[in-house]
Amino acid sequence: MGIFSSTKFTDKQIQLINNYLPEDLKVSNFKMNEVEHLISKINTYILELNSELNKKAILLLKLKEENLSNSYMIYNVPINGKSLGLVDVGLVSRFNAKSTGNSFENGVIQYAIETSSEKVWADNNSQYNSVQEIKSQLKIKSISLFPKSNAIENFNITFRELGSSGNVFIYASGTASIPESNKELKENEEIQLIIEEIKKLNKKIETSKIKFKELPDYLEIKEELKNLK
Repeated sequence: MGIFSSTKFTDKQIQLINNYLPEDLKVSNFKMNEVEHLISKINTYILELNSELNKKAILLLKLKEENLSNSYMIYNVPINGKSLGLVDVGLVSRFNAKSTGNSFENGVIQYAIETSSEKVWADNNSQYNSVQEIKSQLKIKSISLFPKSNAIENFNITFRELGSSGNVFIYASGTASIPESNKELKENEEIQLIIEEIKKLNKKIETSKIKFKELPDYLEIKEELKNLK
């Protein structure tokens, strides 16, 4: 009977497997067919953590916008305050016929929807709706990476048409910040609790990604297990 048929492993073999796993995934025993799927197990765990992080970020953003005097603002220019770090997001959106006209130049533009000349049609336009969506995503990304941030400065957005399909790739970026005019919230226990939860989730995600990158090939792990038997 070889290692493939065994369901009972030595302490050293179990320790070897646990060395490759994030803390929350460590096991007291395992089956050989589970070893083959370690990479998908860690990947699924990272996806679950990211999903939880996104939920926490949405909740934190809602609470901050309810408690901040100026809401969670987005500024196109630098502001007085503390810059925390760059954030960016991208999405693909299907635009209406307006997007194939003069709103694009050579496939890439600086967005003009919010200028006065575009405001006539913006409110009910697919471009405008897409900008609001990516702004929302940028806020969530910002607060998930920098939970103490209260604003985004240096906001920039560009568009690139994807052939003649009507689909457009939208890229937005900015700097997560704490403005002088809207200093970091204090004495709100719920907000502080969620900030700490987000920090812990980010740490787990970072550690799990390292484990994912360092995980050897299945055949290599199998050989190591045999040598430890």
